[in-house]
Amino acid sequence: ILKRSIMFHSSTCETSLLSVGDSFFIHCYDKVTGKIFDTNIKNIAQETKFYDFDNDDGEQKSIESFLSGIEVALQVALQGVCSKQSVDAVLANKIGLSSFIAYQMSRTPVFRNVHMDIRHGVNARLQDDGIQLPIPEINELKHAQAVYITDHTPMFANILQEMKWILVLNQTGKAYWSSDHPLTRYNPHESGDLGLLSSGIQVYFPLNPYLLLIICDPREYATADSEIMADVRDVDFYNKGQVIYSRRHLFSIDNDFDLARRMILMHPTLGDLDRPRVIVS
Repeated sequence: ILKRSIMFHSSTCETSLLSVGDSFFIHCYDKVTGKIFDTNIKNIAQETKFYDFDNDDGEQKSIESFLSGIEVALQVALQGVCSKQSVDAVLANKIGLSSFIAYQMSRTPVFRNVHMDIRHGVNARLQDDGIQLPIPEINELKHAQAVYITDHTPMFANILQEMKWILVLNQTGKAYWSSDHPLTRYNPHESGDLGLLSSGIQVYFPLNPYLLLIICDPREYATADSEIMADVRDVDFYNKGQVIYSRRHLFSIDNDFDLARRMILMHPTLGDLDRPRVIVS
């Protein structure tokens, strides 16, 4: 298990937690209020017109059709993987999975938060020089995000397809969590670099409560098993990543979020919607 530094064991979340229909209800933990409630995943994971923006001519544009094609391909891939639960099924559906994961990297509200953090951080550094970059309006952020998704998803998908893919089965009785930002990353190296081409990089993505994908550095983990079994510590490690990377909501088929509560108690900023995600030095 790659020396446990990878904790190999250690979507929208509406497609990731799942493989379920629109009527599926799950337990949701709100990191801001500390409350647990049951909801249909569609109610909490989607925002109306999240990707709609006005172009320079004032015309309303959307990339929903582009995204819907990726999500349809994901559903086909999930059905194949979840029915067979084998790494062979994962590899047979690698194209559909990699396209979705690539676009998942930049589809959430966190992407916009990071963009704003960078802008505010640069302005703070330049303040003494009397230089300030303009703060973009929401429509500009939407436009930039849409362009980024459509322009970069194919490139990131190609990189992911060349990486090492590992399927982590979970029979511990503790479910993998998902969240409003289900794609998480980890690097055991001292540098902690999280780029897809970084040495030691590991990307985690939950397929359902019992199956997890790890996509990692193909050189460093070339000899790692492609199909492994998680233990309880590994499931906790992965779920900690969901607490760290998520913006506000965690999702589980279980209603035990004690791990999240303890983490936020120790690190209150994890429950702060406005916490900075980028430090400009």
